[in-house]
Amino acid sequence: AQKAVIEEQGRLRDEELRRSQEELELARKVQRALIPAALPTCEHLSMAMHYEPAAKIGGDLLDCERLSDSTALLYVADAMGHGVPAALLMTAVRTAFHGALARQPRSGSPSPATVLGEVNCTLTDLLGQGLVTAACVRVDSGADALTMALAGHPPALLRRGFAAEVDEVGATGIPLGISGESRYADVVVPF
Repeated sequence: AQKAVIEEQGRLRDEELRRSQEELELARKVQRALIPAALPTCEHLSMAMHYEPAAKIGGDLLDCERLSDSTALLYVADAMGHGVPAALLMTAVRTAFHGALARQPRSGSPSPATVLGEVNCTLTDLLGQGLVTAACVRVDSGADALTMALAGHPPALLRRGFAAEVDEVGATGIPLGISGESRYADVVVPF
């Protein structure tokens, strides 16, 4: 009887391990789906990316939307923590980002600060609280400028051409998901 109990416990443990591995694999697939396979093309603008998660499953998001022939909106976000909860949180962030972008008037270029503000309101309404840092950047090759807003994210690093110096760009704000009252500021950087 004792041998049967031990064998049943081993079988249950193996089944639980198999389920956990399947859940982790699904979370990895979801997380990878949050990173585009290719970036859009815009006139006079060459973009490239490389993504390597710090853990098997991260809470990272990278997205880029082409707004016009010469304008693109880049969005980078990082959830606090790693694993399945962080990956699931980023699916909500991605949905909120696309919803915020869809609500922007198509006649002009969306303000990154406005987009971050709308994502923040959606997250605080949906989740109550979640800690996500983000950077939203509108690159306009026609105007030779970028407009950036940050939500708890460290300043971006900007290197101009082949110059040796690197500038920190952007004024950081409160991370997303802390308060629906948070406001973000656009910083315009000529290039």
